[in-house]
Amino acid sequence: MPDLNLLAKEEKLEIIDGIKKAFRDVEFIGRFLDTFMLQINLKANPPSKVISSIFENNLPDFFSQISCAADLYTTLKDQHFQSAFDLAWESKMRKNKLRGHTISNIVSVCVESYLKNGRYFTDGDGSNDLKRVIDGSRWEIKGSRSKKFSLTINQSHVGLDSTYFIVYNGFPEHNKIHGIYILKGDEHIFTPRQEGLNMRTFINEYYDTHVECIYP
Repeated sequence: MPDLNLLAKEEKLEIIDGIKKAFRDVEFIGRFLDTFMLQINLKANPPSKVISSIFENNLPDFFSQISCAADLYTTLKDQHFQSAFDLAWESKMRKNKLRGHTISNIVSVCVESYLKNGRYFTDGDGSNDLKRVIDGSRWEIKGSRSKKFSLTINQSHVGLDSTYFIVYNGFPEHNKIHGIYILKGDEHIFTPRQEGLNMRTFINEYYDTHVECIYP
């Protein structure tokens, strides 16, 4: 992994420390968010709807041979069936895109708050933007709930060649950071603009030459 000389060691350490603090905060918040989301799911999904969905999607093999009430009762009392049903129920109740979106928004606010109040960066001009104190350069913060590096930008992004990026990925609700990276923006390292699309994606072929992993 190349050292791109984009930041001094002290600046990198400040970024790492700020993101670690943000993830610890969100892990604490996530415990309460899980309970809140579970309550919403229970209210929004009637038991009859959830049960019918589990039977249809998760447990068809258990009932493929049933022909009478006695067989049904035996299946319902079967330990393997009960275990499979319980797992499906928990998965159904916890599956909520709103939760992931909320977690992402919370950690984004936390990361920005820590980093813009450090010694080496201050608040930038836009949302999720930082200004580097030593030279006034623009640094944009990007995060994703994933195990691998990923970066997308709006197709309308302007000033890309003068923008630097701080990218983090992981699962803040588990206080798990998989990576923190820095890179300089450049038109040719993102997919071309295309009509009808809102996003441009970093081209993975440029990872080894344009991305520096500063943590772990």
